[in-house]
Amino acid sequence: MGILRSIAHALDAFLAPPLCPACREERAASSHPASPLCSRCAQTLHPLPEESCPLCGAPLNTALELCQDCASCIRPWIAGTCAYPYAGPAGAWIRALKYGGETAFVPLLSHGMAEAWRRHHGEAPLFPDLVVPIPLHWRRLRQRGFNQAALLAAQVSRELGVPWGEALRRPHSTAHQARLKGTGRRRNLRQAFQVPRPREIQGKFILVVDDVLTTGSTLEAACRALLEAGAAQTAILAAARA
Repeated sequence: MGILRSIAHALDAFLAPPLCPACREERAASSHPASPLCSRCAQTLHPLPEESCPLCGAPLNTALELCQDCASCIRPWIAGTCAYPYAGPAGAWIRALKYGGETAFVPLLSHGMAEAWRRHHGEAPLFPDLVVPIPLHWRRLRQRGFNQAALLAAQVSRELGVPWGEALRRPHSTAHQARLKGTGRRRNLRQAFQVPRPREIQGKFILVVDDVLTTGSTLEAACRALLEAGAAQTAILAAARA
């Protein structure tokens, strides 16, 4: 069966050679096997720097241990990071995923997210019990057809070897966060999330996943809802830092 499977894979690659999801060109055999990108596109994708805020992944430009945003407020999570800067190829790929249905970018983004978590917070005391995505309201889910955060969370959970579950619910339809400023974002998200089955998260360390971290308002509201429902601790992970 192993030989037949190898022949089938070779035939499939010949008839339908792998394409780079970014440029749609045929991916050369010399490309890194763990990446779906061609060599040219892979060179354009740079992770956030090693010296980054341990609560949100923002680059640190001072001698402080936290970025200015995290130092000026109390975050409801104990650790957080992002894979890539939004101002770059990753931002374009996230937009293609969210608004164009380009799900081919999910494995690429989620792999970078898992690598970022291992690199910055992968020690045993910070290893989560459950990965939970930021939910969409059912109306927006019906319009889009999928929840990009759930797709990313499912892949991240596989990469980290941690179970995932949709423990959060969004009972109210809120305005698009991208159209609001900081104070408006927080006001928009009051009572935005519920935990319908608190037993699933009782006493657990929850890693909350989203596509983009901007001010952190969405993730803050989600983490507070989980903590109020009985979660022991929360952390956050996003594909990109805006």
